[in-house]
Amino acid sequence: MTNVVNRSAVDINQEKYVKISTFVLKIVALIAMLLDHLEGSFPNTFPVVFGWIGRIAIPVFMFCVIQGLIHTGNTRKYLFRLYIGSVVMSVGSFILQTFFSKAQFQIADNIFATFFLLAVLITLTKTKLTPNKKVRLWIVFIVIQIISFLLIIKLQTVSRSFAYLANGLLPNIITSQGSILFLMLGILMYAFKNNRLKFSVMYVIFCVLMFVSAVFSGFTVQNLFYANYQWMMIIALPLMLAYNGEKGRSLKYFFYAFYPLHTWILFLIANFVQRK
Repeated sequence: MTNVVNRSAVDINQEKYVKISTFVLKIVALIAMLLDHLEGSFPNTFPVVFGWIGRIAIPVFMFCVIQGLIHTGNTRKYLFRLYIGSVVMSVGSFILQTFFSKAQFQIADNIFATFFLLAVLITLTKTKLTPNKKVRLWIVFIVIQIISFLLIIKLQTVSRSFAYLANGLLPNIITSQGSILFLMLGILMYAFKNNRLKFSVMYVIFCVLMFVSAVFSGFTVQNLFYANYQWMMIIALPLMLAYNGEKGRSLKYFFYAFYPLHTWILFLIANFVQRK
């Protein structure tokens, strides 16, 4: 009986079941993100199905960030790139929204901040250090989180744009996009990265909980399919399970640049159209 169980566990992780590199996953997630942002910027022009498709973007990108962190040859440089992405996104968006202070559509998200925090949390967890050094690092992280949270909350009373900028410069686990919930998902994805069955069960449970949470807001088609449809991220699971452990082509700076650039372009177009 033990042999059968072990054989099943091995089969679940065999390469014959997988065939997609992180490059392909990123391209799929990028397209999904673009469709989602088009629908969000122009809800009267693009169908809600674009938003449904867009639900796969964050979990797939998060999966790729985790794989990148696992396979990087230089963790510090990897963390630095994610942090710079967060800073560039926040500073650029702050400048735009300061210049267009009366714009109807605002930029509220910065997924780089969330991914940076996730990478930091995973690094703190897996780094092999003496207990004393690890405790000191966790204390530093917690202190920074407390300071950033208090600063962001204070700035919220002054200007949402300044609070947004602060969150990009000092990413906070509570105020960043997706908040603690998505950071927990990312940590669980990392924890079960070597077992497809456990990974799948965890992810399905997470999506079911998202669905149940949406139901509490109203068990209606309008609510579940047009308002609170984050649970549709379930469709990202087959893509992540199809990962073949390979990087594929390397266009990392393209992916880093696309996120802020397309967000800013859509911001300008949406507000230009709204003004007419």
